Amino acid sequence: MKFNWNYQRHYEGKDITTYWYYCSQRDDLAKKPRKNPESAKQQDVSSKERYNCEGIIKISIDEYTQIAEITLLHKDLHMKPIDKSLPQSVKDFIKENINLLPREIYARLVNEGLDISIRQKQVHFWVTQLGQGRYKRPENAFDSACLWLLENNYHIILQEVEPVRALAFETGILKQINELGINIHECGIDAAYKTNNMGFELYVLHAEVNGIGVPLSCLFLENNDECKDGIRTYIIQNFLTKFRDQNGTTNQDGYYGHAHHVKNIHNKIHSWPKKFVQVVVHQQRKLQQIHNGRERPDWIKDFKYKWKNLIKQPVTNMYITDVENWICGCSYYLTSRFKLCKHLVQQKGIVTDKFFENIRRNYQPPFLIEYNLSSHVDNNKENVYTNMNIMNEPTAEEDTRLFDELIDTTKKALTLLEEQKSVGNIKWCKGAKNSFNGIVKLVNARS
Repeated sequence: MKFNWNYQRHYEGKDITTYWYYCSQRDDLAKKPRKNPESAKQQDVSSKERYNCEGIIKISIDEYTQIAEITLLHKDLHMKPIDKSLPQSVKDFIKENINLLPREIYARLVNEGLDISIRQKQVHFWVTQLGQGRYKRPENAFDSACLWLLENNYHIILQEVEPVRALAFETGILKQINELGINIHECGIDAAYKTNNMGFELYVLHAEVNGIGVPLSCLFLENNDECKDGIRTYIIQNFLTKFRDQNGTTNQDGYYGHAHHVKNIHNKIHSWPKKFVQVVVHQQRKLQQIHNGRERPDWIKDFKYKWKNLIKQPVTNMYITDVENWICGCSYYLTSRFKLCKHLVQQKGIVTDKFFENIRRNYQPPFLIEYNLSSHVDNNKENVYTNMNIMNEPTAEEDTRLFDELIDTTKKALTLLEEQKSVGNIKWCKGAKNSFNGIVKLVNARS
């Protein structure tokens, strides 16, 4: 076991220098909890054991006589603290999987039997430390980012140093969108501020694809005394103009050229390229999964909640309602985020949970389409959409992959439950209970 020696205090006299080292488990060194003092509501691992040991090592060094006097006092010979440092094997595993997101690395470590005393924050810290060599070039972060982007063949569309420094590059996701044959109907730009120690602002141009935002390009803009509103606006417009002229992202005239000052950037993209490149890879994978129907878009949960509320509301007024084209003349429909209203929902009739898994948003009538026709039950009437995309039958390999994904997720869920049980985190358990209701029903139906 390794020891860290840090003196608590010291005194320098004319000829004698004295150091006092305290036992790290002395009870008078305990700090006041920063979070909730109730153990049932505290989700972090408990602090180290404390003792009334008054442990101290006093070292007095006489420079004139060159004699050192050492005094040791330790009233209680208690247990040593548990070593919770990251083993070398875990660090090696992180190095081998450094291209994954920290949470993905932690999930794989848990699946491999990681000691539950090791927390996700520890893994995140070492991912950052061990991964610096992948992106850090010069000490200057701006110069390092420019060099890293060039080395990795990213297309830099804007690079300025006067009057303020600015750097913009493409993520490469637009190429993937085009290869998948996805039409972009809307683009927007989000912003985040004070996200790094150099005071740069981050602007992300994203495309809306089936209700989610995917990043197309990034702009880092230095925010100093020289960056007035006029300069900021000019650089942002220049950034958008260059991207539009080189790519022509949207097939409609409503191209957005204004920066909406949003504090929380979309999809948590909020740092330098060393973190952004991981987000880009994650977004590329997520885009492919959603396109293949393997992952549900984030908006489905809100859509389902809104649908179930509307199905209960009484219908009193009559409007022109077309379920096949998913159009209604009521005012609620015109302002609805999901193109929903009680008239359409109730005319649609009874739907199963499978309906919400297969629903897709469209930019022309019908504004809602289903990939699976059999998910809709409407008085035994079969609904047929002429403008509907039907997925191909999955292959045996895809079937196996789907089973493996569900089995892997179930194992991880079991590990997570056992971990939270071991630390007595009943609040987490109660909060997660609803997430398991569907699985409980599935198991009970088989028994």
